[in-house]
Amino acid sequence: MPVSVRQPLLRRQIDWRDPLAAFASVADQPFAYLRRDPAAGRAAILLDPVERLEIAAPTPALFARLRAFAAPLDGWDADAGADWPGGGLVAALSYEAGLVGQGLAAPAEVAWPAMMAALYDQAICFDGGTKVAWAQIWVRPGETGDQAQARLAALSARLTASRLHDAQTPPIGQWREMESDEAIARLVETARARIEAGDFYQLNLSRLYSGTLAAPGDPFALFAQLADQAGAFSAFWRWGDRALLSISPEMLLSVRPEASWLIARTRPIKGTRPRGADPRLDAQMRAELLASEKEQAENRMIVDLMRNDLARVAAPGGVSVPRLFDIETLPYVHHLVSEVRAQLRGAADALDALEASFPAGSITGAPKRAAMQAIADVEAAERGPFCGSLVWLSPGQQLDASVLIRTASAHRQANGAWRLGLRVGAGIVADSDPLAEAVEMRVKAGPFLNGLAPQKDGQC
Repeated sequence: MPVSVRQPLLRRQIDWRDPLAAFASVADQPFAYLRRDPAAGRAAILLDPVERLEIAAPTPALFARLRAFAAPLDGWDADAGADWPGGGLVAALSYEAGLVGQGLAAPAEVAWPAMMAALYDQAICFDGGTKVAWAQIWVRPGETGDQAQARLAALSARLTASRLHDAQTPPIGQWREMESDEAIARLVETARARIEAGDFYQLNLSRLYSGTLAAPGDPFALFAQLADQAGAFSAFWRWGDRALLSISPEMLLSVRPEASWLIARTRPIKGTRPRGADPRLDAQMRAELLASEKEQAENRMIVDLMRNDLARVAAPGGVSVPRLFDIETLPYVHHLVSEVRAQLRGAADALDALEASFPAGSITGAPKRAAMQAIADVEAAERGPFCGSLVWLSPGQQLDASVLIRTASAHRQANGAWRLGLRVGAGIVADSDPLAEAVEMRVKAGPFLNGLAPQKDGQC
């Protein structure tokens, strides 16, 4: 149905400040959201959503409900010329939310919601390249011009000069590894046997860490510790007594209008090496990853899977692979990354592309359905947000969706402490080394494991 009333966008420049330090002054707000791309120098802070939706358990109607929830964006003016979201819909999809779409049974009860979604009509944005920051709002229905300007002024003054938690003083807490290397190696051996039997070609397995953040510590203090390790899809989202802490480097999907088309891109990560201790060893690790036939085979399988996913919503002949086997370097690992591009068919939109590609093939395996069934068979606990997606949809069909790897969840307990959860995974193929895969998982967990200080005697 056509929208009769437009909601225009208003903007006001504000003084530049470090986005992480600025967010520290509002990080305790119930639904405060921060997204950072440190390498690009971009960030956005979202506060006070106008609508919220939480779906507890996976359901076949999840994407239909997400679409209905996002419908008001059709009346918001697009942020012309912006290539980075500055407000709109934010949604966190759990891994289990993707089971139903593959025709698989979902757990009847889950500890983490299948979907959390919110609409934000105000944002504070940062461009580190130009050191420019601004506040922006969408005028609400029935809001007068003076009321909108007053709201914009209040938002502009919302952030105060706030010191970050001392980077040299990690918050007090501890992590516990829930499976030994030997137990993970046995799971890898089982996966290899099933690959040899022809059940699937590749399987993404994960290991679980459980942690506690002691009171009065806060999850944002841990997130701030990870600032130097953050990937392009780094985000912190507080949701009442829950929080997501993500330093993900991986894109599930990007959708942007180009000419008269919507163009979807995905950049699957498959292939990892740790950073070397010195430049010579680091270059050696990078070259080893680039030359690895095993890693290339893993990466190519997932590229083919993602091509097939996006072909479901693409114009005929509209899927291509502009990048294959590139190296992307993070502070603690090298990754092998490729890119799949799809020109969406006329009737398809950004949420159609998201539904077609979720969950990411890089964190399931191939074929996707068989791999997801195997994951359900061998992993004892739900994945929750791990390997799900954090989605940002802006007016004008601009969508960014991450893969929630390198992501921890937090849930506040009655005593004020926070229970932490963390999963890290690795792709298993026929020639995987079981113990090496277990070690690779621990390397990926390193930033989080090192982000807490051990509890001392007498602390509680």
